[in-house]
Order: sequence, then C-alpha cells, then structure tokens
Amino acid sequence: MRSKAAFRALAAQAFDLGALDGVPLAFTDVAAITPRRTGYLAAAERTDDALTDGPVAGSVLGVIERDGLRTRARWTQLTDTDGRPSRDKVEGLVLDDDLRGGWVLTDSDDADIPALLGRLALDGFAA
Repeated sequence: MRSKAAFRALAAQAFDLGALDGVPLAFTDVAAITPRRTGYLAAAERTDDALTDGPVAGSVLGVIERDGLRTRARWTQLTDTDGRPSRDKVEGLVLDDDLRGGWVLTDSDDADIPALLGRLALDGFAA
C-alpha cells in the first residue's frame, strides 16, 4: 500500500524568463547545483493553457543564482548539433557532477513518437 505524503511549499518566487520568437518561456525541469545555484530547462510553447499542447518555438537551459538578497535567472537557447536553434520541447534534465555536460529528454506531445534522450555539451556552465 502506498502512503500519502503531505508536502507544503516553504517559499515561492515568480520568474519572468522572457520569450523565444515572442513565445513566453515556462519551466519544464530543474536540477540542484549548489545551495545558491539551480539549473533549469524552460520551453516556449504557444498555448494559452498549461495543460493544452501547442507549437514549440524552442527550449533553453538556464541557471538561477542567489547572491545575498538578489536572485536572477539567465539562460541560453538549446541548439542542435549543427548549431541551429533546437525546436524540441525539452523537459527532463540531469547534469553531470563536473557541470561540463548532462542529459535531457524531449517530449513531442504525441503518444506515437517516443521521447528522445539527448546529450548536452556545456561550456562555461560551471562558473
């Protein structure tokens, strides 16, 4: 039998992540780095409802950094191996311990298309 665990939020903070091609970005996953740094993925999906799928303008990888009382989020758009901006909806994130790479999962929002596992090459993320 599975027990029901009660969870409660200890704090909340809103972020305006910006947009890709005029489509607002929304968080899709996070990964702890240090107590003051969190990696995240966000996707730009054209939809008015968080439960309704829409065309994807792309995804970004970012970091949220807390420095004293100031917290900021910054990101870079994910690109394909040919350097062009990726149009994939990326939702799963695992970072390597050395922060020089990681793994992501795509979500096509189509039950007939499997999720894809992709390898990230990171440069400058560890700083």
